[in-house]
Amino acid sequence: MASQNLEPRFEVSIDRSIIGKDPNAFRAESWVQKSRTAKELLEELAVNGFAVIPAVLQSSRRRKDQFVEASLVMLDFDSGQTIDKVLAEKFVKRHGLFAYSTYSHIAGEECQRFRLAIGLDTTITNRDKIGRAHV
Repeated sequence: MASQNLEPRFEVSIDRSIIGKDPNAFRAESWVQKSRTAKELLEELAVNGFAVIPAVLQSSRRRKDQFVEASLVMLDFDSGQTIDKVLAEKFVKRHGLFAYSTYSHIAGEECQRFRLAIGLDTTITNRDKIGRAHV
């Protein structure tokens, strides 16, 4: 019997034309739906620097009315926390997929800037519900 890969996959939208922190990213129209494991997604973000939306879109445009579903959320931390402190939290240990420093992070700065990916138990298809998670 062949072994099965039981690692969860997450449906996301990736734009490989946007690398790093691009102020014009909101205008991009080349978002493509991809299925990624947490490890693959981390590589897309932290190693390759590609722009990722943690959701499936109806089209290649990033707009709220194009939202279809999301199976993970990505939370930005821009002040008041350290990555080590957040990763030590019981909830994060249980549900967190990965965390990485963002392009806004400045090495040695007291205020760390990073992003935390959290896998959801169920896929969200209601745009208002996912909007509350990204406030």
